[in-house]
Amino acid sequence: MNDADHTWVNGVLVGGRSNVYEPRDYPVAVGVLRAGANEIRMRLVVERPGGRVTPGKRMTLTIGDDIFDLSGIWQYAVTAEADRDCPFEDFVRWKPTGLYNAMLAPCFPYAVRAVLWYQGESNTGDRAMQYGDELKAMIQLWRVKWHQPDMPFLIVQLPKFDIDAIEDGGWPLVREQEWNVANELENVATVVTLDAGEGNDLHPYDKKLVADRVFNAAMDLVYGRQAQPQPAVETIEVCGDLLRMHCVWRSRSDERIRSESRRLMTLDGDVPQEIEFLWRDCATSARAEAWLDGCDIVARMTARRPDEVRYAWSNNPESGLICDGDGMLIPPFRLTLPTDDDKGIHA
Repeated sequence: MNDADHTWVNGVLVGGRSNVYEPRDYPVAVGVLRAGANEIRMRLVVERPGGRVTPGKRMTLTIGDDIFDLSGIWQYAVTAEADRDCPFEDFVRWKPTGLYNAMLAPCFPYAVRAVLWYQGESNTGDRAMQYGDELKAMIQLWRVKWHQPDMPFLIVQLPKFDIDAIEDGGWPLVREQEWNVANELENVATVVTLDAGEGNDLHPYDKKLVADRVFNAAMDLVYGRQAQPQPAVETIEVCGDLLRMHCVWRSRSDERIRSESRRLMTLDGDVPQEIEFLWRDCATSARAEAWLDGCDIVARMTARRPDEVRYAWSNNPESGLICDGDGMLIPPFRLTLPTDDDKGIHA
């Protein structure tokens, strides 16, 4: 709910939250509910544009094993309105003196085994193209400050997200750079979490899936134990009117595995929905006819040869996400098509 709420059932206050992202789960005391009609009232305090009860979120009343759906048309009224905007909060903790001097620098004398980095949402705007360089510089600085030149970094790639986000390419750009940093620096792993996000929630509810993926990567990168390898598309080949995108499986030791016993599939059992072609001269794109063939993604080219093929290149890719038999998702990618003289091109 944006931004804060107080909630009453039959005139009895049952809960309230001041954080827009915090789930609302309010217990109702015995005796508050009555036979017949019951009334739920919510008071929303809206401090910025976009006040709402977030669409798509479940609203229910649970009594024992019975769940009652509360979604639908509610009555509302504006009971108070400010004549000017509220003063903007000054996020001191985001400034260098707060974020670095006060929160990070005091930790440098302490032992650190590895770093888990989940961030990037606020970089998806005008500065999205700078994110990779900034992230690499930060990793290198932290390694110097902790006197650990090989300190492991685990980067959680941004999940899917839709509401309040402009579809301007910023989210896929940040995801791409989060993946590339792991290929450009030693001892860095990127954890793919596209399926763990919620289009209507910047802080998705399913924390366990993210934790499981991070644990798997940490077992490999940090502790050197056996873990599920990460699939990724690395090369593309033109075969007549078909494009073959070849997938390999990698461990953090940089061992690349291409095994015919491995197979790609989609999470939902549908055909791949997020493969698209791009033509740069007119800045247009179109969804491609695509299917899976063992370790490969195959797409049929149209009469006009595209310049680029992309996968999951949007804020909120949803259908036909590609994974392996262990549920490990391939990361979003974009590949430039090879010239007629080339046999293939590496990502």
